Amino acid sequence: GEKDFVKAALAVLANMQPKTIENIISAKSAKGIVSLTWKAGLSMKIGEHLQLKIARIQPRDVLGASSGSDFPLSEDEMKWQLDFLGEL
Repeated sequence: GEKDFVKAALAVLANMQPKTIENIISAKSAKGIVSLTWKAGLSMKIGEHLQLKIARIQPRDVLGASSGSDFPLSEDEMKWQLDFLGEL
């Protein structure tokens, strides 16, 4: 359904294997979803939605944009998250 489409779209946009996308979503890691959003070239607003609707992260645990629309993690931290979660 819709969730499968979103996963496939994220794999294409982020140029990552579908299994890696599944690992990131299954981990229910807010940092992982933020990093995937960044890698896919999407906005942090979409990242917040992905955390809630696709990864089903609890609202209190969702990472929001810093300064309105900026990613709340550094580029190095996001790269590390993707490397780590991609190895699961």
